[in-house]
Amino acid sequence: MEAKNEVKFREVQRFGNWVWGVAGFTGVMVIAAMAVVISAEMSSGRKAGGEGMTVLFMGLAAAIVVGVDGLLIMARLITEVRGGGVYVRFIPFHFSFREILLEDVVKVEARRYRPIREYGGWGIRCGRKGRAYNMSGNEGVRIDYANGRHVLIGSQRSEKLAEAIGEVMRRRR
Repeated sequence: MEAKNEVKFREVQRFGNWVWGVAGFTGVMVIAAMAVVISAEMSSGRKAGGEGMTVLFMGLAAAIVVGVDGLLIMARLITEVRGGGVYVRFIPFHFSFREILLEDVVKVEARRYRPIREYGGWGIRCGRKGRAYNMSGNEGVRIDYANGRHVLIGSQRSEKLAEAIGEVMRRRR
């Protein structure tokens, strides 16, 4: 007898290289803006930061950029298929795994999809008909339920993920 928690498939994904470009670009832009503002104030003969508000706002902008960039850098999607079902954890937003129920499933399909058009982008996405967990790329596994709803799990190994889910479903029946 196999264990309910035996891992049959595991994948850890991070955001793609485009995120590093966005993070780097925003960081450079904030630093450049700070340099321009401080330089302009110093050349006008005033004390840098004027009454402190400019430095405060620039510091706040830098903190926001560093915080968002930090979240992007930390973010990862962990997908596991175990004897008991399918589990996802989107770090840093989930503190534990979320179970994707396999009851009432009518179809499991590895497929290509259009993240922006179909789900509005990457991350944890909720739409009228279902939910998506995706990090990068355009491949995943769609799990369709009898009630018309679905869950899409983005994966760089979508065929293997679909096979593992199918195996668990066959053994549960």
